[in-house]
Amino acid sequence: QDALALICFHRQEILQRCVSIAPGGLMDFQAFLTILQELCSSRVPWQRIFFQKRSPPVEGVDYRQLLEAVKVEWLQLNTAEVGRLVRAMLEAEIQLSGLQAIFDSSQD
Repeated sequence: QDALALICFHRQEILQRCVSIAPGGLMDFQAFLTILQELCSSRVPWQRIFFQKRSPPVEGVDYRQLLEAVKVEWLQLNTAEVGRLVRAMLEAEIQLSGLQAIFDSSQD
């Protein structure tokens, strides 16, 4: 979920970079992974997130379709709060237990 939130947070930058490399919409998956690593995080196993049980398409991936498919709902948070939360996650200011407390509705 955190990895998908990173994509949502950087979606416009990712899209701009993809369009500059492959304006037609189809892009080599390794090139797409490189963009995600540069803009989001190099520590996330991006290929496993998108293609857990199969190989990426040989003809390339439709980056627009992939980016549109990634959605994370931030309940009761505005854009600035989401930005602060993502930055805190990236900078490890909020540890896993803190994230569970934020996103687990069964905890007070």
